[in-house]
Amino acid sequence: MLYLLNKGIGQLQEVLDTRNVTLSQRESSKLLTINKVLFQQQYMFDNNTSRIDDRIISLAKPWLRPIVRGKETKRVEFGFKGHILQAGGISIIDHLSPNAFNESTRLIQSFYKHQKIFGSATHIGADGIYATNENRRFITDKKIITNFKKKGPKSYTKEEKSMVEIIAKERATRMEGIFGTHKRNYGLDKIKARTEPNEKLWIVFGILTSNAVLMVKKKEEKESKTPQGNQLKLAV
Repeated sequence: MLYLLNKGIGQLQEVLDTRNVTLSQRESSKLLTINKVLFQQQYMFDNNTSRIDDRIISLAKPWLRPIVRGKETKRVEFGFKGHILQAGGISIIDHLSPNAFNESTRLIQSFYKHQKIFGSATHIGADGIYATNENRRFITDKKIITNFKKKGPKSYTKEEKSMVEIIAKERATRMEGIFGTHKRNYGLDKIKARTEPNEKLWIVFGILTSNAVLMVKKKEEKESKTPQGNQLKLAV
């Protein structure tokens, strides 16, 4: 197959050269991707390996990378991986990449981003993967309360345990729930963009729209709870 692909590319190039044919920008980009696929596959064949950096798995979307999730139904997912921080239900994109990355290394950056936008965070809810020694030292220094499991023989007090349970519940319901909402209601489950920048924009605008809807709902709820009977009306 590698031999036939290489032969086909060569024959195509001969036709383009002899007939003085100029490919469109889209066609040239696709041909460049095919050549890169050939190079990667030839390298893996010659070196008897099944792994290579930035391996192309889609001609339509060459920027996509497989992300191993280990879920029962979906062991591998394809698409952008986003690191999201959330405050009061509002989602902020901290990092967005087509490549897999270790999100636990971004807790400190997320804290300072939250500090810049909303002010200093006193409570943080995060998955267990974030409970690294570096992150624990940071949250201890900043006197931040988290839902992380306690290290060492000393256990949480009754009050601390109650707060940890509240934070864990908020993280599980708000953060985990919002991902499903973004996918179902804002088109992030089936993104039809044909370029990498457009796919990023699709994700960004989907999350921004979700935030806008949430803010409007909160405003309406607040206004509905405002007592109307005692309002003073002035006529000018």
